[in-house]
Amino acid sequence: MELFFEAILVLFVGQEAAFGVFLGLLLIAGLWGIFKKCGITPWHALIPCYRSYELSRAANSEMEGRVLFVADVTMTVLNVASLFIPDESTLSVMQMILILVM
Repeated sequence: MELFFEAILVLFVGQEAAFGVFLGLLLIAGLWGIFKKCGITPWHALIPCYRSYELSRAANSEMEGRVLFVADVTMTVLNVASLFIPDESTLSVMQMILILVM
């Protein structure tokens, strides 16, 4: 049954996207377990930007968590903007700078 769903996913979205979905689900499953063990509501692993803040809260580093939260939100906005802006050179440079700053 799993092979059927994987074949359908690869057929409709391509092999690279299917691998990205697999990695995303693996990340969510891992964070779900971490949040559960730390006493944080596990469904926070499903919220893309908020999970980085909750992860830093679990490590008792709230200030770094705020910085990571802002960087994560900025990166998410840039990734969504790159879908709609045809000239990606400016966004790519901004993403590289953000990665280097983090």
